[in-house]
Amino acid sequence: SPAYQTTVIVTGGGQVYHGLIVYESPETTMLQTDPDTTVRITNTDASSVSRGTQSLMPTGLLDPLSDQDLCDLYSYLQTLEAK
Repeated sequence: SPAYQTTVIVTGGGQVYHGLIVYESPETTMLQTDPDTTVRITNTDASSVSRGTQSLMPTGLLDPLSDQDLCDLYSYLQTLEAK
């Protein structure tokens, strides 16, 4: 989904940030890099900005689950109401 597409920002100092844009203005961009961390990057410091292809979902998160566990999780998620 485009709402969850990540962005990669590389600063002039070579720092690479990967996350979701939560705020953007002509002067600054705020990027959520994990559930508890938001980074503010001034647009003059950003040397490149590109769309990321890597998900923020941790790799292998569902690997320990059995097929039945995944079916149960999917069934449960279907019972939740959208907010």
